[in-house]
Amino acid sequence: MTRVLTGVLGAIVLLTSWAAPATAENLPAPPMSVTLPLPSANSFAVSAAFGPSDGLMYVWNGAQILKQDAPLSSSFTAIGNVGSGSADAGPLAFSRDGSMLLAGNGAGGFLGGVHSGQIFTLPAAGGDSNLAAGNVPYQDRFLAANVGVSNDLYFVDQGNASFTASSVSVFNAATGANDPLINSIPGASSAMTIDSLGRLYVGIGFGPQRGQLRRFEQAALEDAFAASTPLEWTSGELFNSLDNNSGAGMFFDARGVLFVGGPNGFTIFDQNGNVNTYDNGGFTNLDYDPVNDLVLVTTFGGNWQGLYPASMFHVPEPGTWALMLAGAVALVAARKKRRG
Repeated sequence: MTRVLTGVLGAIVLLTSWAAPATAENLPAPPMSVTLPLPSANSFAVSAAFGPSDGLMYVWNGAQILKQDAPLSSSFTAIGNVGSGSADAGPLAFSRDGSMLLAGNGAGGFLGGVHSGQIFTLPAAGGDSNLAAGNVPYQDRFLAANVGVSNDLYFVDQGNASFTASSVSVFNAATGANDPLINSIPGASSAMTIDSLGRLYVGIGFGPQRGQLRRFEQAALEDAFAASTPLEWTSGELFNSLDNNSGAGMFFDARGVLFVGGPNGFTIFDQNGNVNTYDNGGFTNLDYDPVNDLVLVTTFGGNWQGLYPASMFHVPEPGTWALMLAGAVALVAARKKRRG
């Protein structure tokens, strides 16, 4: 049974519950496509990252780093060997200035391999890396850190063997130190991203609170890192609580729209809190080319890839009904003021 509330409270309740509805539409066929290199022997899939200055794709296959020969090309050339054998390819990320690459070996190396959990660093211009910079078990995502002054610092979203909890730490590729930064995340690890104000967004990838996104102010992160006093998950501002993503790739495009991959597609959020979901029929991971403003969409295991201009994805603005409700709120408030 639905009750209609009267007065200012009722109008505000209606406006709040309807102002930013989540819509869903099918993901269209990609206007561009690319074929990624195959994973190495012990790797389940490959990981990709776009060069922050050249817009080319760099792929980590568990044994080598390969660089795209030209934009939109399916031709890749190896630029460096990693480790001394094939491992499960995990995260791949560029350093803050784009000169270095950080490559990890899977979520604990569940497919085997001789470098489970190890992290390697190598020049983005090319070169081999046979000595691990450190070891972080169950690493899921890397992101160049915006704390401290060193180019060697990275955020690491780290899970556990049962996918029940995760945390964010700061990894120093020069020393191998891995310092806790955000504790007590109640679910599996996910991607991370930083907005134009320096706030870090972190999600929950799996568990009862899947889809939850929180953001942490840069000043709070800096203070926590400097004092070696980790933040608690709940200290971050709640940005999203709906099960509309699993943090499978997360970034802001050139417009400031937030993209987050998920179990059936991906969700986008605009700066006004409006949401739109694109259904891809299965697990969907996202990567972003900031030079050409392109979104790389890959399915589970990297078996299908498509490239889309980020600008083709939109969040619907609230409809006429929202304006009518806003007017109703103002009218009721004005009447109440006159009576008072």
